[in-house]
Amino acid sequence: GYIGNLIYRNLSNLYSIHSIDRKSGEIQGDSLPKKNSPVIIYAAGNKDIKKCESDLEVALEANFHYLQEIADKFINPYIIYLSTDYIFNGFEGNYSAGHTPSPDTNYGRSKLLAENWLNDNYLGQSNILRVSTICSHSSSFIKYLLEASAEEDSTIEVANNSFFSPTSINLLLECLVFLIEERLNGIYHLSGPRTSRSKFASLILSLYGKKSLLKNKDFKLINEFLRPDLSLKNSFLGMKD
Repeated sequence: GYIGNLIYRNLSNLYSIHSIDRKSGEIQGDSLPKKNSPVIIYAAGNKDIKKCESDLEVALEANFHYLQEIADKFINPYIIYLSTDYIFNGFEGNYSAGHTPSPDTNYGRSKLLAENWLNDNYLGQSNILRVSTICSHSSSFIKYLLEASAEEDSTIEVANNSFFSPTSINLLLECLVFLIEERLNGIYHLSGPRTSRSKFASLILSLYGKKSLLKNKDFKLINEFLRPDLSLKNSFLGMKD
């Protein structure tokens, strides 16, 4: 997937990384070394929230059941599970790792089931890393903004009353290296600074030298799955936002 490919491309110079084909379950590339206690980074999943809402099994298969299958293939693994800000309902914001989960989507519920399963079966051997929206030049929101701003004098509707904490892929990669080396256990949040979607859009367009006009619009009229505030409070205070 999108995140898995970025992890592979950027960390394969530091570690021996073996990808697993989601359809066949087979190890891709060289055969996996017979090594006790490997690190599993579970970056697979289905974030098509609309599709997950229409079919709970789609969400469960990608975000939970496949995790169980993969974990059973290895001896004494250390698992890093990439979870989501949608573990919360998005009405309060600034969620810390100590906040009680409150998902109101099938996507969030499937992620919570996976978290609970890890806590029940791999306590002391896993890290649940809840990550806010991952951003790179190829992430969906940034691609949308750049494509929409391709035409001169274009106007782009953005939500000015929906807050989140976009997180750079570089921050995620830095965090993963830290977790691999230290093998922290428990639940952690990784995020960038809290901002509105409209302010973030303005920043991105400015960085890319685009001059499109942004038109503020209520988030409920843009996307039914946006929330008032899904921002996370970063657990890694020593890292840069």
